[in-house]
Amino acid sequence: MTKRFMRGNRHTTDNKSIQSARPASRTLAAHIDALPNEVLICVFEYAHAEILKNNLLISRSLREWTDLLLVCSRWRNVLRSVSHLWAIVPIPGFPSVLKDFVSLSGHNPVDLRLLTEALGPQAMALVGRARVASARSLTLLSADPTPFKSGFYDQLLRLQLPLLEDLTIHAASIRDNFKRSLFRSQQQHPSLKKLTLFGLWAPDNITRLHTISFTACDLPFSFDDFIWTLSQCTQLVDLLLARCLPSLSVIPGTVPHEPRRARLEHLCKLTVHETSAHPLSVFLAFIETPSLASCHVKCDETHPTREDETGLFPDHPTILRRLFPAGVSYILPLFPPGHITAKVYVQDNWCNVLVYPESDHASPSLKLHAKFDLDWKPALSAALEDIAYLFSDIPITKLIVDGSPYYIKPFVWKTIFTNLTGIECLHLTGDGTWVAMWQGLEQVFKRGGLRRSRLSTVKIRHLSRAEEIHPAQPDERNLQIIAAALQRRLDVCGETLARLEWEAHSLHHPDYYAARGRFLARLDPMVGSATYEDLGQPAGGQSKFKVPPTPVVTRTIDVPSQSIDIHDAVNLSHPISLG
Repeated sequence: MTKRFMRGNRHTTDNKSIQSARPASRTLAAHIDALPNEVLICVFEYAHAEILKNNLLISRSLREWTDLLLVCSRWRNVLRSVSHLWAIVPIPGFPSVLKDFVSLSGHNPVDLRLLTEALGPQAMALVGRARVASARSLTLLSADPTPFKSGFYDQLLRLQLPLLEDLTIHAASIRDNFKRSLFRSQQQHPSLKKLTLFGLWAPDNITRLHTISFTACDLPFSFDDFIWTLSQCTQLVDLLLARCLPSLSVIPGTVPHEPRRARLEHLCKLTVHETSAHPLSVFLAFIETPSLASCHVKCDETHPTREDETGLFPDHPTILRRLFPAGVSYILPLFPPGHITAKVYVQDNWCNVLVYPESDHASPSLKLHAKFDLDWKPALSAALEDIAYLFSDIPITKLIVDGSPYYIKPFVWKTIFTNLTGIECLHLTGDGTWVAMWQGLEQVFKRGGLRRSRLSTVKIRHLSRAEEIHPAQPDERNLQIIAAALQRRLDVCGETLARLEWEAHSLHHPDYYAARGRFLARLDPMVGSATYEDLGQPAGGQSKFKVPPTPVVTRTIDVPSQSIDIHDAVNLSHPISLG
């Protein structure tokens, strides 16, 4: 009885506390019905962008958008009163829908999106009679050759659309009659600036366009004619070519020493995606983009390589330089002055290179993606050597490498340090200790090499997995190599490395703390600040051990359960045991 009373009393108390808290909560949030129309319109505009503006699934997007009209009469009245929310007109198959959308759009230029398989003969007649002369955007989707056979596109594109600026046609079939109709239709669209085609014959009169996006299209040019036509595109700012270049006739077998390049003065964005390396590389050698802000190159052709018995490649293959036989200087984005990052990583059977400024992610960028044989283990090594030659004119200040370091030779790192002299930060992530990097750093200062280096920070993340036997810490041989490289740099440049960060899993090494002490003590005279972290610790509880650049060292070890301060006045040339 007492327990039952206590439970009931507690329940009563909880209800009172809830009741007392309700007035305060009401001041923080309001029901959507209490929102003024202006705020409700902002909500609808956000929904409009998600449902219609950024969605080409016409049937689904139309259903989701019209469902908002069924919520309540207020929503319906507010929605119907905002004309610009009806400017995108999806046509899935009901002619009445077109009439309603066009009438509600008011005087706003409409964006027509038609799914041709669902259109009947009445829809075509309605399109001709409706107020579509103000359409500035037209999207046609088709996965059925019937519209080509019936002449639907031919009729639609013959309509007078003097304000049309953006035309998108996505179809799975190519018909010669559509090729001709599209050519004639451009005369009906004097304001056309953006043309997006997928799976069609491309027109040959493209010189007035500002944006060209051709995917899986046949180009009606020879290679030389296409290059000449591009040179006449004086207003072109965005060019995307995907799986189109092999359709060009008479592609040169080799690139001449001084090719006659098409100079695209105003091109800001270039995207080229091909399944064959040869037409891609030849095309890139014949264009020049002095104002480029973004460049994205992707090659699906698998790099054909096989190792010999020694594990070496006698032909010294490349993975990225084969795409740029004339170099990248003619198509490099204009990077602003400041810190520039280059990131190289391997994912599945793709080698990826990203170059971007750290100040702003929307600033100029360079993206390269090349496919390689999964059995080709030195892919990362080849990519690093390639960027050392390709990006020697880019003032890269930070290099990020993610992958296995075991197939990267010291001469590759020596080439990187020799050609990319502006590197200040080096971040390496992989299942090893990156010994070859330190060997390459030492070699670059030998025999009259570099006399000064901007490298100030090195961060290594040793991500040994639980099933691997590799030790998580650098052993004595690793320490000797690292110390020799830093000592050589100190002797030649007179500078210590400002910061060295090492991250490893203590789980993989039973003597982790002792090894950490030996690591820091050995490298302290050549490093301004050293940090050794345990990646196995939970978030917020990482174990850190820092050595400030002073003879008397204060070390702090933070572990999840306790914090220990150790004050040592020792000679740092001797190992320190923290076991």
